[in-house]
Amino acid sequence: MKYGTSLLDAGKSFLVKAEDGTGGIACGGMQHIRDAGQLRLVADTELSFGAEFVVEEEIVPRLAEVSIHWEITETGDVLFIGIFEQVSRNFGYAGAVWPAQNISAGTRRRIMSDAEDKFWPALLALNAVGFFCCDVIVDENGLPYWIDFNPRKGAILYVYDMFRRLSLVHADRESGFFRHEHLHLPDRPGG
Repeated sequence: MKYGTSLLDAGKSFLVKAEDGTGGIACGGMQHIRDAGQLRLVADTELSFGAEFVVEEEIVPRLAEVSIHWEITETGDVLFIGIFEQVSRNFGYAGAVWPAQNISAGTRRRIMSDAEDKFWPALLALNAVGFFCCDVIVDENGLPYWIDFNPRKGAILYVYDMFRRLSLVHADRESGFFRHEHLHLPDRPGG
């Protein structure tokens, strides 16, 4: 509460997230906070977060939202998969674009350096194995902010792997491009 209040006092908005995963605002595990009344309501009752929740300062203006994906094998090898541009709706994942179009080579290098020098060694020290990704917000100056760690294989990896396999058979992989979006179903009438 204190951190959230200090952000509001500084004129900044933020997200309040459930500690155990969110799925975005649409799934009910996150709220975009713009004033103290909203913060009190969320902290007390509205989303039933309980005693623990995460306050995440909103990075505005933002240049891009990307995700970095990798696999850690049972032998401890880290296999970099790629950096994907995120398609978001209402602060929730809606799809991805590969290769990422809106970040510079310098920003890409910073993200890779953070992964190689900090994130991956920490996971290897914990004997982590499997597919992982992190969402990264890039501010208007090209600085990356790591915001969300996901220890799982997401839908985008299935799409990417299909694209990779097709490219090996039919074309040069480096010349390809794809955009993946979740299926959007309209709200049901009456609830």
